[in-house]
Amino acid sequence: MSLDNQSNWEVIYSGTHSAAVGLEQGIGRILIPGSFSQHIIRAYASSSVAKPRWWLGGTLTQVLNNGSAQVDFEGSRWQVPLNRTTLISLPELTGEYRIKFEPAPWHKQIQLTLEIYNSP
Repeated sequence: MSLDNQSNWEVIYSGTHSAAVGLEQGIGRILIPGSFSQHIIRAYASSSVAKPRWWLGGTLTQVLNNGSAQVDFEGSRWQVPLNRTTLISLPELTGEYRIKFEPAPWHKQIQLTLEIYNSP
């Protein structure tokens, strides 16, 4: 499978998040809307206020649902570096899954873009 055909990549999420003004805590977890069945993802995180020595954007987690709305399981976790596109091949543990992203706790602002590969 060749992943270099740009027309097969679809943006599933693009957003900017900021920590609440005046609070010491970071941004908190970001639950990406929707559920997905494709298992190849590109993730990109950036921050206009990051210090030069910061390399980690955050952690992307594959969230599995056991059929109950109350219990979720983590299928896999991936570190997403700052200012680098990361190719992620999620394990095919279920037919569908959700995604959450947890920015590194020191970030006060972050932009996140996720793309999914739709094979022809």
